Amino acid sequence: MSSYEQTYGPVRTPSASSRMNKSRTNSLSRNPYIVQEKNYLKKIKNDITDDYYTKAVISDPAAENEDDSTIDAELDDEERDLLINVEVPGGANFELDYGDTSVVEINRDNPKILERLEWQTMLNLVLTGDVVKSEKRRIITQSDTSFQSTYKDNLWLGIRAYILGRTEEQQRRILEYSRSIADESLNQILTFKVVNQDNALAEVRDIVEKFYSIKELWKDEKDMIAEKPIVASTAFSDRLETLISWKNITSTLDREVKALEKWTQSTNLDLTEVRNDGFVDTSFADTMLKEKDILSIFRSRLFHRYFPWFNKSKAAFLNYHNLFEELNLPSYIPMLEKLVLFPMRLIREIIRIRLIYARKLESPTMMMIDEMIDDFSLYVTLAVGIKQAFIHYTVGWDIHMEAYEGYDETVFEAIKYLFGLIHRKLINTATKSFKTFKEPDDLESIWKLAKNVGCFIDLAGPEVVFQIASLTTKLVQRLTVYISQQNKAIETIINSDKTPEQKEHEAMAMVDSSLDKFNNVRRKLSKFYSVIKKSYSNAALFNVARPALFLEALKNNDHFLIQTGYSTGIYLVASSDLYGKDDEIIKIIKGSELGSDLFKPPSQISDIHLDYYEEDEDDNVGYILVIHANRPMLWEGSIVSIPGVTDVLVDTNPGEVLLVTQGASQTLRYTKTIFSDIMGDYVTFIENRPSLTSVHRELVRTEKLFFKLAVSMFPEFFKLKAMIQTLNRSPEGLQYLYCFIRDMMKNYIKFVEGPKKTVIVKKMITLGIDWVSFVVDDCIPTDKKTFRWCVTALEFAMEVSRGFNILTLKDEQFNKLKEKVAGCMSLLISHFDIMGARSSEAEKKIITNLPNADQDEKAIIEHYRAQTMEKLRALDEALQVQNVGKVLDDTMQENQYLSFLASSFSSLSIRWQKRKFIGGGSFGSVFSALNLDTGGVLAVKEIRFQDVQSIKQVVPQIKEEMTVLEMLNHPNIVQYYGVEVHRDKVNLFMEFCEGGSLASLLEHGRIEDETVIQVYALQMFEGLAYLHEMGVVHRDIKPENILLDHNGLIKFVDFGAAKVIAKNATKKAATKMNSMTGTPMYMSPEVITGNYGSKYSLDVWSTGCCILEMATGRRPWANLDNEWAIMYHIAAGHLPQFPTKDQLSEAGIKFLYRCLERDPHKRPSAQKLLDDPWLVEIRILAFGDSTSSSEVSSDIGA
Repeated sequence: MSSYEQTYGPVRTPSASSRMNKSRTNSLSRNPYIVQEKNYLKKIKNDITDDYYTKAVISDPAAENEDDSTIDAELDDEERDLLINVEVPGGANFELDYGDTSVVEINRDNPKILERLEWQTMLNLVLTGDVVKSEKRRIITQSDTSFQSTYKDNLWLGIRAYILGRTEEQQRRILEYSRSIADESLNQILTFKVVNQDNALAEVRDIVEKFYSIKELWKDEKDMIAEKPIVASTAFSDRLETLISWKNITSTLDREVKALEKWTQSTNLDLTEVRNDGFVDTSFADTMLKEKDILSIFRSRLFHRYFPWFNKSKAAFLNYHNLFEELNLPSYIPMLEKLVLFPMRLIREIIRIRLIYARKLESPTMMMIDEMIDDFSLYVTLAVGIKQAFIHYTVGWDIHMEAYEGYDETVFEAIKYLFGLIHRKLINTATKSFKTFKEPDDLESIWKLAKNVGCFIDLAGPEVVFQIASLTTKLVQRLTVYISQQNKAIETIINSDKTPEQKEHEAMAMVDSSLDKFNNVRRKLSKFYSVIKKSYSNAALFNVARPALFLEALKNNDHFLIQTGYSTGIYLVASSDLYGKDDEIIKIIKGSELGSDLFKPPSQISDIHLDYYEEDEDDNVGYILVIHANRPMLWEGSIVSIPGVTDVLVDTNPGEVLLVTQGASQTLRYTKTIFSDIMGDYVTFIENRPSLTSVHRELVRTEKLFFKLAVSMFPEFFKLKAMIQTLNRSPEGLQYLYCFIRDMMKNYIKFVEGPKKTVIVKKMITLGIDWVSFVVDDCIPTDKKTFRWCVTALEFAMEVSRGFNILTLKDEQFNKLKEKVAGCMSLLISHFDIMGARSSEAEKKIITNLPNADQDEKAIIEHYRAQTMEKLRALDEALQVQNVGKVLDDTMQENQYLSFLASSFSSLSIRWQKRKFIGGGSFGSVFSALNLDTGGVLAVKEIRFQDVQSIKQVVPQIKEEMTVLEMLNHPNIVQYYGVEVHRDKVNLFMEFCEGGSLASLLEHGRIEDETVIQVYALQMFEGLAYLHEMGVVHRDIKPENILLDHNGLIKFVDFGAAKVIAKNATKKAATKMNSMTGTPMYMSPEVITGNYGSKYSLDVWSTGCCILEMATGRRPWANLDNEWAIMYHIAAGHLPQFPTKDQLSEAGIKFLYRCLERDPHKRPSAQKLLDDPWLVEIRILAFGDSTSSSEVSSDIGA
């Protein structure tokens, strides 16, 4: 038995029958193997032919009964004696067996047996004791290790002797002698110093190679250390590592410098030196300028090759610079400096030459400008990245390595020239208009490229910030004149000699195009202006109320005065965090980091980054106060003189102080809080603004232009309206104009305050009055579109005249508003079907027109058919007018499906633009879309058909969903607008919910505020009660199908699985409704078991699961890993894990138990659950009324 079996094999107790026949079993089991072994040995000895492959096997039944004596006959006498039972003291006979203890249990009373057993027990204790075990383990380990070590030593010795052509004994004697004299060489390493600086590399190489030759005398370093402990000492290992690092780095840097000299064909790396490149005489910089992809050359030839050794050089210097001096090793920093500065020298020379060429072009074309913008953008990006990497590389170690002389100045010139090109491209003075209408995108791209330049290139920060602000101002200024230019062009078309049809077509095309382009540019510029205004606001302006206490507080908090050398009434005072940081103070005053990111991204010039060792610096952010004093200021605190600080020009009034924060503008909030805590009520905050006067003035100018643009839009609007009315155009175009100007003003008014806001609101009130007047006077009252326009105009008029605004109207304005609103209300009433009155009258009319009841059925059917055909003819006439496009061939079955779908539901014809993908719903994908007519946002469910078969399968399902959607109108149900049918797809237009789904909200965790859960639950059951009242079962309620709009209002969506249940539903219809549909973890027990109660009970269960998930933050049955297990537990009557008491109140948990009642017959309806105390509590708290909206709707419909 193996040791594995002895240790881990299960104990098996033989049965009684097996024990009784043990003798026969043993003899039979061992006998064949003994015979087989003898035959096998005999076969080998006599070379008997094996008949395994040749002789046939014959089964002889008689042989199976052969007597055991034939087997015993083959054994010799000694073996046969072994099979005889053994007699032990006491007269007992038994068979010998391995590990059998049964005899001990039987004969324990026999003294002789007991004596032997005691001896056996003693021996067993000795052999199995800890002493023997540990000794055995030690012997085995020592013997194995000794054997392995000896084997490896002999193998290594034998191989070495074989290679050197010696015997092992000769090689052993030579090694022993060499090892005995190695101490002298090792001591030389400990005492080594460079003697001749000019020959230092050779001396170091010799001493290192001597160590390597000594090291080869041993099999490995471990054996060497065991015999020569000095090798493991710290002094020896540090010296050796220092010598090896210095040798490798020095030799590599020397090799790379020589390779660089060969590449540039200049021993002093002069990039302007004229040399012959094989064809013409030119400089190296000129040659590089002509290369196609400079960035890839820099990366492959310089960065990827040098950066790893730059990092090694820095690490070695930081670790061994003391030993470098002790060993008298020459510094490799000069060679390192050549390689580090070479990329800077090269890109600087390339930029300098490129500027010379560019400035020779006096009147470049737009193609040339685009090419130069690409070139200089690349050069600036590369130059800034190199400078950033250089700054980071030189931080953290004590070496004197400065940037190449004139580098910042050259890059700064390139930046200024680049912005000059951008001005030419974006602000084209020849056309005085937009060229591509993508100018805001181009401006944003250059801003992202250049916003961090000032952190690394001297003087560049203020220039970049000013140029971006200036370009923004000019683009807004150009936008202010764009609409007036287009109005003039439209007026020219209207006054031309063209036909009325041509005038209308061209004018309306220009109106649509102009407004779309204008709105796109305005929206982007407004957004970009908001971004840069926030990014450039690195200062806060305060008014000083108590100057004496203000100065005293500054002195008490360790502020110090910066001596500027000027006496203009402007004083600079810095916080204590900036003491001793002269460079930082100069950066703040110059605005070097204005508009930059708080956390600068690493240099992107290479995917291999240089090591950056941060210095221990104070993390506190400081600030400088620019004080505009009313009179000469008497300062009693510390005064510091900093060379290079000039006087500061600021747009402030006497008695004001400007706080300028250190670093990016994102730190302003922090420093402003600290300053306010120090000052208390000594100062009063005015505004945030840029610290640079030129930038501040540009932003103020841009803000004024936006205001001018908003004000000028009103007269231009009325001018355009008048021109469109002369074309006898339908009111749709004017309605689009009203919506356009409304959305623009509502967007602008969010960012304006004070008197400017008052002016805009007055203009909007005038617009609202004119809008309702337009609907009443110019629109067709019987047109269905007029109803929608009327609602939109009334909502806007009410919104702008709400509250105090109504009091500002003049009497004539107010009277006109009342008159036109009354007209709108009359128009609305004419479209209302109040309490179903019209439907009832129409139904009565139909009934009265029916034949008498005593007439035969045939006459009744004929009458019904005639009425139906009359309605179809009227519908065809309407479709003849509305349908435009290719006519479907109704003889094809798939087209019949589409025609049926298009004619069955309200078709929507709008101009819209698909936006981003939102998600997938039943049968299709959902996108957000922009309504180009109104500017509003829609949700579009796009259902595509793959083939004819898919049309047959999908169209009935679409019909079911649309049937449900068209009949619903509730605040908690997503609003359906209409359908758009195409040959290969169908678009369903619905309400867009900006808040996303409840599922996406719960991805961030549970809703901890129970009040919010109650509000959501109340809205869910309000919507659910309405659905059930309308006879609709949703059948797939889950967080993914519950949306939130921008106000946080709950909306049920995705009615692809919903069913409409008639009040007199047949058994067949009920069976169809009972089909298993939904998501397993939200399924009710009756859906799985088929034991239905109420038709609507399954929705109540699913809604309860959603509330449970809101409270716990996990899905129901989250502890189960597959859907089958979930369905089994639900069918078995189990409940999901409920919220704990700290997650939901006792009333909320009781409410959940009511929702998740196992018996569908006992589960309350949605209407009854609305009366639960848990929901009544939040309804009273939120609305002050305990009556649900569903009850109100029921009362109205009664």
